Amino acid sequence: MMIAPMPLAESHTFDFDSATSPTSFTSAENCDCNRYRENGRACPCSVAFAAKTGKRAVERVLHKSVFFQDTHVAENVELQTEAEAVSGDWKSAVANHVIEVEARHVEVGDFLGKGGFCLVHNADIVLQEGQEGQSRIREEHDYCVKFLKPTILPERRKFARGIADLAIEAHFLATLNHPHILKIRGVTAGVKLFEPSCPHLTNQPGIDGGFFLILDKLHSTLDKKIERTWRITSDKYNSFIYRTTHDLRGVKRLELKRQRLDVALQLAKAMQYLHEYDICYRDL
Repeated sequence: MMIAPMPLAESHTFDFDSATSPTSFTSAENCDCNRYRENGRACPCSVAFAAKTGKRAVERVLHKSVFFQDTHVAENVELQTEAEAVSGDWKSAVANHVIEVEARHVEVGDFLGKGGFCLVHNADIVLQEGQEGQSRIREEHDYCVKFLKPTILPERRKFARGIADLAIEAHFLATLNHPHILKIRGVTAGVKLFEPSCPHLTNQPGIDGGFFLILDKLHSTLDKKIERTWRITSDKYNSFIYRTTHDLRGVKRLELKRQRLDVALQLAKAMQYLHEYDICYRDL
């Protein structure tokens, strides 16, 4: 069982309200904000504000976070370009491998889920191998792509907050290294992790907006395990007819209990790892 990547919180989180002044939301003189908003798009000054907010969020969390001060980022994270990733020449076998991926190399698939600011879809990453063809990274893994909801782009405050959340999430996931916490596999090309800078954003929806994350795909959730798998199986194994005809010694019932205890132990170990760095997982 794996812990999904969001939401995470820490004792020193980015305070969106205190980091933005009322004047930050004043429309630029030459920007027709209302017209963009009416057409369901972010105006240029909103795009610029979101980029600056994302940069400011990363600066603050890297500066104030106990987690980034206590962990050795250089040892836990290895960043590569697409060309370096295709060659497969990773320097470390144990570090988190994060690739800078161009939007044109991401094939967005079926919808998987959504949160307050983002959508998650199946994704396939196809990287170029020069003139010899194409390569799909780590075919044994299934991936998903996370990006902002198109509906929040016209809302300046939500747009900026969404970018800040994605930026902070990318840095935490790139540094976390635990077998029961989902890993980040890629970020938008041009987004330099651990080097705070304004991402090159656009007002386009989806991955063309300029900020997305490539993550390992979560194939099941604890809710589904409890409601759809374990409860149904438990009812079956505990029925009188099944117990007396197929599981007289209770072997299968005991195995089901062991499965549930094993998952509980995996989750507890992941939570213990997060708590060691004063990180609170808010969605369990």
